[in-house]
Amino acid sequence: MDAHQAIETLADVQRLLLPDEPQIRGLNYAFHYQPAAVAAGDYYDVMRLNYGIEPDFTETTQIDGWGVMIADVSGHGPAAAMEAVQFDAILRTYRNDEPPHGPAGALTYANRFFFSRRQRRHFLTVFAALYRPDLEQLVYCSAGHHPALLRRGNTVMLIDDGNDIPLGIDRDYRFSNLSRPMKANDLLVVFTDGLLEAEDSAGEAFGLDRLSDAVANADGHPSAVRDAVINALQAHQGSPLGLDDQSLLVLQPVVPGCANQTRRT
Repeated sequence: MDAHQAIETLADVQRLLLPDEPQIRGLNYAFHYQPAAVAAGDYYDVMRLNYGIEPDFTETTQIDGWGVMIADVSGHGPAAAMEAVQFDAILRTYRNDEPPHGPAGALTYANRFFFSRRQRRHFLTVFAALYRPDLEQLVYCSAGHHPALLRRGNTVMLIDDGNDIPLGIDRDYRFSNLSRPMKANDLLVVFTDGLLEAEDSAGEAFGLDRLSDAVANADGHPSAVRDAVINALQAHQGSPLGLDDQSLLVLQPVVPGCANQTRRT
């Protein structure tokens, strides 16, 4: 197998790790995933969580919760893609059975096992969250990742990201959960910095203001917000491809029973 075939194989493995558009009760969402090269350093997952969110929950607890995670490995290309694959493998061994629980517990665990005897050349920024519809509450942890956006009506605000560091810097670091109210029909927008840093022909970055404007002015469904952001981004950079990997997730809790509409770009 030559180097090109090896990279193609790595990209195939990475695509298999991405969620296969799961239908999740109580959630509408849309996403965009555009690697800058064949293999990417971006990672995301969306999952149903109906138990195990807190230690006193059991498998019979039905709350129609959901979780989301988005990560960005420093750099891009095959080396960053390998780190993203390793991150996914570590997460799949996590059990929420000791504090800290929730997103902070998952990131504390992943950070500890992300280290090896050799010096790491990459670190990861991560945003992880779970939504509790019974409490109308978003519980989240940001490991050095850019703050997410929350849209309520036509108002867009940054979510406080705390002071936690990226994964891969301090093996013994313990991450902390934050929380904020999130109601049905609010929109959570999470993304990697490849969106913000995309440049036009004059070298001007797309930036947070353009992103926020696109989110605020779109119709109120996740797919409409996703499309508005990507249209604005590609018009700015003049191409579907940027110099860095670009990932975007738009998530909206809905009253259970509403139809889910999940689309892949």
